[in-house]
Amino acid sequence: MHPLGNHFMRSLPLGAFVAAVGLAGFLWPASADAYQRHPLIVAVTGGACSFDDDRGLRDEATVGARTGVGIGDFVTLWTDLSYSNPLQKAQPSATADVYALRMMVQIDAVRTPFAPYAIVGGGGVLYSFDNAVSNAAGVLVLGGGLRYRFGRAVLFAEGRGEMSRVRAIETFPFDPPVLAPERTTTWNESLVGGFGVEF
Repeated sequence: MHPLGNHFMRSLPLGAFVAAVGLAGFLWPASADAYQRHPLIVAVTGGACSFDDDRGLRDEATVGARTGVGIGDFVTLWTDLSYSNPLQKAQPSATADVYALRMMVQIDAVRTPFAPYAIVGGGGVLYSFDNAVSNAAGVLVLGGGLRYRFGRAVLFAEGRGEMSRVRAIETFPFDPPVLAPERTTTWNESLVGGFGVEF
């Protein structure tokens, strides 16, 4: 597990991204009369994810899909599914299939077509390794982003961090690698964008 200072330094790019898009959303000129909300949203996502060192995985692309239901003018409830296939740091020829399922609440800051938002939620992640025992853990999701609606379409970009308690992969002197007996707190980060359609 990273020392607190390392966690802080790794989180600076994510925090800067969220702050920048938030400021842009508040300053962007838009008319509230142009805003129209539809209750059901289906979207596809793609981006990049970074794993905690205790996972022993390299940064990798991620793809996914999500469905959402609008609750009032500012809140959307999301079900989000993503997949990634990163290489292992200790054995570059080996990979891991990483599946994540999240339930998230999105809270828009303003009622305009172009707006920043915050997200909070939870879910689970499954790590399926080529050369070690698979393991799963619950995750806490925190982040923010920026979305733009035009007609029934929506574009969005967001940064998020995910905290979980998992068992680390021990590679030496074990061959194949094994899971550590104790769980450690890990922090993964991702930047994703997406396109959705409202119904």
